[in-house]
Amino acid sequence: MGAGLTAAGTVAAMVTVALIVAGSVLAPSGAADGSHWKPLRHWRKPARTVTATVTVTANAPKPSPTATITLKLPGPTVTKTVTVVPTSSASSNPTPTQTPSSPASSSPTSTGDLGIGVYMSGNNAGLDDYTSWWKTQPNIASFYLNWNSAIPAKMKEYAAEGRQIQVRLSTKVSAGTYVLWKDVAAGTYDSRITTVVKQLDALGVPVLLSLDSEPDGQYTAGSNAGVAQGQTPAQYVAAANHFADLIHANSTRVKSLLWLAGFRDAATEASFLPKVSKIDHVGWDPYLTGSHSASETATQLFSRFIDNVLVPNGYGSVPRHILETGIKTDAFSNGGSFSTTDQINFYKSIPAAMKNANIETVVWFRSNSGTHDYIPTDSSVDQAFADMLSGLLG
Repeated sequence: MGAGLTAAGTVAAMVTVALIVAGSVLAPSGAADGSHWKPLRHWRKPARTVTATVTVTANAPKPSPTATITLKLPGPTVTKTVTVVPTSSASSNPTPTQTPSSPASSSPTSTGDLGIGVYMSGNNAGLDDYTSWWKTQPNIASFYLNWNSAIPAKMKEYAAEGRQIQVRLSTKVSAGTYVLWKDVAAGTYDSRITTVVKQLDALGVPVLLSLDSEPDGQYTAGSNAGVAQGQTPAQYVAAANHFADLIHANSTRVKSLLWLAGFRDAATEASFLPKVSKIDHVGWDPYLTGSHSASETATQLFSRFIDNVLVPNGYGSVPRHILETGIKTDAFSNGGSFSTTDQINFYKSIPAAMKNANIETVVWFRSNSGTHDYIPTDSSVDQAFADMLSGLLG
């Protein structure tokens, strides 16, 4: 490392350290190797960022690329040792060899902090009562809006608490009535979309907004589907591209979200990917069902879509979200089932999965969907999830 420095040479590095004043916790900054991973503190515990300039003197032949910073703020004094990578000055000496970083295609750039949410049917009816005994409340809230839905009062309430909001705007108007993707792409509904975007922007918190949820699973789902049947992936892509343009033109808080199911073959999933430049966030809905082993961890479950679809198609650097997940609680078709221990272990494995797969948020879909049951029958599973959330968010 000293090859590009003289004995008297010095380098200056600007180091930014985020300090949670209430708990004196130092969190790492973003990096392609996954070290951006850090919990989103509960909304009542604001963070302060302090910037310090450190000058490191490199003494040949083996300068030490470390420095110690002492930050003095109200409360405990915090000391942090950082690694400084020197910048070579003009010299005839060769530039030091740098260790290559992880490819951007497999590690998204963090846009914020980690979040955990719980969704309950009826746009979270009963959620507050359910989590009233939890030590830490969820910091993510999901809502499913039909085309003409008003902004729910509960969404405004959660936004006021500082929760990040994730929204699906469905092209379903009512039973049997739909807005078509080709018409969205053509600009027929720009006024309606712009109105929704501005209403969400007025909430004052980050909002992720998707045109439909699981279009890859819905477009051939039959008469009860959330989208009109007979449409094509290409039509969805065109609609999603235009939808994202309207978001970006009308808001700084609302971000474009691609919300896929993720269970189809890789080629079908790839056909639903809009231009990567249009999409700010991508999410999908992996569930642990009877086709999975009881020993499968959340890391294994979440990573499959990343490895098979996102990275090969240039989406590896887009921030990732698990927009729905859960573990089946009723009997399988073969008579088997996941035990209470299996369910607990799955939820306990979520923090490791978020770190290992660079997942920013995870929402437990605590509702029964069709013939699949995801509501635990043993309260110890609910306790395990609450403990996991509290341990992650603090």
